[in-house]
Amino acid sequence: MSWERRGEAVPERVRITADLVDPRPGRRVLEIGCGSGVLTDVLCRRGASVVAIDRSPKAVERTRHRNAEHLASGYVEVQAAALADFRHDGSPFDVIVGIDVNSFWTGSAETEVRRVAELLAPDGRVVLVHAPPTRTGAHRASWLVPAALRAGGLDAEVEHRGDLICIVARRSAPA
Repeated sequence: MSWERRGEAVPERVRITADLVDPRPGRRVLEIGCGSGVLTDVLCRRGASVVAIDRSPKAVERTRHRNAEHLASGYVEVQAAALADFRHDGSPFDVIVGIDVNSFWTGSAETEVRRVAELLAPDGRVVLVHAPPTRTGAHRASWLVPAALRAGGLDAEVEHRGDLICIVARRSAPA
């Protein structure tokens, strides 16, 4: 797959995140903090159906603009909402993904993790990728995010890829 679109290179963190999500036809993905919609575009081009949310109305408009053809074809839905306030009446998501979603490591993420657990399919995965700007931030994200996910009943694994902290979580196996 080409990592360029309209002459625009896709950032490495987006490529790594997309590979961790492993989008494919039929896979339902919730993207938290969609920003300008680059990951949304990559996931849709690889066949996933995406619901992209961001609490910033400007980010939502950028995502809608970048993904106009995916919106027209029904591959993506874009909403202005914070994760804690996001309401969804459809099927659970196979993957919930976010890049640099600070609410998972800058404070208590109890509400966000509870919401993720409600929205995640029984065999689904959570993929969170962080590139904290400081060494202290990287250290905090490396242990706070997995701890929050584990406290919410998810098994979380951490992998470092250069400056990126990649966290993949699944529901804990019943004891």
